[in-house]
Amino acid sequence: MRLNIGVFQYKMRDEPSLKKIQRLENHLKKNNTLDLIVCPELFLSGYGSHKKIKEFAEVKDGEYAIKISLLAKKYETAILYGYPEIEKYSLFNAAQLFSSTGQSLINHRKQLLPPTAKESTIFNRGNNDSIINFKGIKIAVVIC
Repeated sequence: MRLNIGVFQYKMRDEPSLKKIQRLENHLKKNNTLDLIVCPELFLSGYGSHKKIKEFAEVKDGEYAIKISLLAKKYETAILYGYPEIEKYSLFNAAQLFSSTGQSLINHRKQLLPPTAKESTIFNRGNNDSIINFKGIKIAVVIC
């Protein structure tokens, strides 16, 4: 089995999440033969102050997740994207994978938060391993 995987990498800017999602859609329009596209860690927020990250945080089935799910379905391409996830009073550095039909397959939370980085003061530690059979190939989601 062969997978066509693309990496969506661009100069991250301090801009609204909807603008970032629009950039992703523009990329998908030009690269519509991918099985999977991988977006950066914290794609929706970028790294910044705790206040800024919290401002972009959403639940795993929130507004932006729905928009990305619809893009996955529209372009028939699985999408893995990073975002700050909020659950009750906890904040996580998360990555969610949507299938090419728009179904959520994985919602992974970063497990190893370096004690020397500010991440450990902003995010809670995840505890779920995220391994899935994707089109006949085992893949894992890891945030480093």
